[in-house]
Amino acid sequence: MGAACVHQAPEPEKDDALALTEEPGSDVADLTPLSGESEETSQELSASPSVSKPNHAFGDADNVLGLIKNRKGSEKEMDIPEILRDIARTLKAEDMSTAKDISKPTAKVLYKAKTKPARDCVEISLRSEEQVPYIPLLEMKEERIQSGIIPTIWAVPHWPLWFPFCESNTEVKRFSPSCWIMHVKLKVLFFCVDFLLFASVDDLLESEGRITVSMRSPPPGSEGEQWMGVTVPPRLGALPRVCLHNAFLDCKPTGHGKFDVNLRLELEDPAGAPQWVKTFVFQQMAIRILPDLCKFQGKIPGSALDHFLNNKNCSPEVAAGVQYIKDLGASLDAYNAPAEARRLPDPKDAKCSL
Repeated sequence: MGAACVHQAPEPEKDDALALTEEPGSDVADLTPLSGESEETSQELSASPSVSKPNHAFGDADNVLGLIKNRKGSEKEMDIPEILRDIARTLKAEDMSTAKDISKPTAKVLYKAKTKPARDCVEISLRSEEQVPYIPLLEMKEERIQSGIIPTIWAVPHWPLWFPFCESNTEVKRFSPSCWIMHVKLKVLFFCVDFLLFASVDDLLESEGRITVSMRSPPPGSEGEQWMGVTVPPRLGALPRVCLHNAFLDCKPTGHGKFDVNLRLELEDPAGAPQWVKTFVFQQMAIRILPDLCKFQGKIPGSALDHFLNNKNCSPEVAAGVQYIKDLGASLDAYNAPAEARRLPDPKDAKCSL
């Protein structure tokens, strides 16, 4: 894949609006990067409930802010740094020690239904090798993208090919190659649900050894209103739209084709779907997404997704996204190189297999 191109978090500018550290007593003072936190803060975080062995600290989202605040154009106008700050703060404060354990054999799943305000809080933690022996984040052959989770997820219009329950996924607005808004439509049993979702992907491999994704939806009842520069579309049917208030996914590579995942989300279901339906959905997402992604990797060569990712006559926007994927792959190579030098890949890991 050539020389590694590692993304490095820049030093934050010292401006009052986007400062990552505040005066004592500020509500964002506890959001300084974990690598530089005080002994007192470290003790406070270590005392917080741990729900699973691959559980990662949500405080690392602060480093995402350092990367995103220097982006240009629409993202800065939408105050994305403050959005990410609030996502990190909210999820970090949520106590999951009283959550119901609805785990499956290959995934730790915690679920807590809140009433004031009405929220469903979920945490999913898993190790990829407990669900599939091998699945690459990115597989390249010379300059051609062969397969991988990263390009599969990045190609928003092609989600129905692999994402459980997904009928369509439309890109509503793209701020940059790694930051966009999408409209996802799902059909679960006899329920049709949809949601608008802002997502921001960031490479923290060099500084924190992880890739993160921060997510958020517009508030309920905002159909027809402006949100982050887009008009919120009408909902599907008569049911209110599901709102993902906050979500944070933390992916930590543990070797070539292996990684730990921790996902926390806080959503609002104004329609009030039965808890047994929600339990079923959360469990299925926890145990199906990775195997379905793995099965799909072998179908990419020659597919519409293959053409989308490797089309030399694509739009400048798609070309910039493909280059971002390749840069992220180079960063992964650089991160995995020390570990791979100590352990050669097993021959059975030559391809994605169940």
